[in-house]
Amino acid sequence: MAEDVVLAVGHGSRRPAALVGFHEFADAVAERIGRPVERCFLERAAPDLEQGLEIAAERAGQQARRVIVLPMFLGAAGHFKNEISPAVKEARARFAGVTFLLASPLGVHARLVELADMRVQGTLATAASSIPVSETSLLVVGRGSSDAGANSEIARLAYLMGQAREYLSTGYAFHAVASPGVAQALRLCRLLGARQVVVMPFLLFTGRVHEEIGAMALQCGGELGLRVHVAGYLGTHTLSLDVAGQRIDEAAKGIAAINCDLCRYRFAV
Repeated sequence: MAEDVVLAVGHGSRRPAALVGFHEFADAVAERIGRPVERCFLERAAPDLEQGLEIAAERAGQQARRVIVLPMFLGAAGHFKNEISPAVKEARARFAGVTFLLASPLGVHARLVELADMRVQGTLATAASSIPVSETSLLVVGRGSSDAGANSEIARLAYLMGQAREYLSTGYAFHAVASPGVAQALRLCRLLGARQVVVMPFLLFTGRVHEEIGAMALQCGGELGLRVHVAGYLGTHTLSLDVAGQRIDEAAKGIAAINCDLCRYRFAV
């Protein structure tokens, strides 16, 4: 029986390290599922999404009948709803002999909550800080979006991570677009009595956003007299690969879905 063709879709970046991280993750997914994974990007890298869908369709026409499109995103915001979903719909019309299945984004999955906590604990261990957890705040930082439903997932992630530890406080912030920003959230941590804050950027790969979150957090922390530690991005790990594998399997079985009950695009679409 012919195997499904998997197409991993990334955001794209001008930072070579970000693209390397994406390809390392895709390579690891390919090893996990035992077959090649095609790749494409929304912007700033090649091939673009339209080209990626065409390449995957050509492969599917040769050896399979289905293409599984795997969005390498941590949330279902505008990129997923307004760019990837319409592009897949157009590909279905353009390549009538190929079935395109759209997987769910990786999302706020229990395994990614666990991985984020691991990144935070590793950062605190490396810092060897003498400040106790009871005087430490956790700040989870997302990219930020005009999609309120996607932003709410960052708040939910912060709550879930905070339940596992005895932090003084647990909060959330956004790199751009949405509020609160990093500086505003750090000021709140200080007002609540925190002596140190560990910042967890909820990002899959490195890149400009990760760099800017770290720079903003350290600068603001210095101004406030807070000891700030910035955790690393999630990256390629057994736990993140588990989630990617699950999303592929869900799409293959026809059970992929996203929760759009709070989505402002729902009725327009």
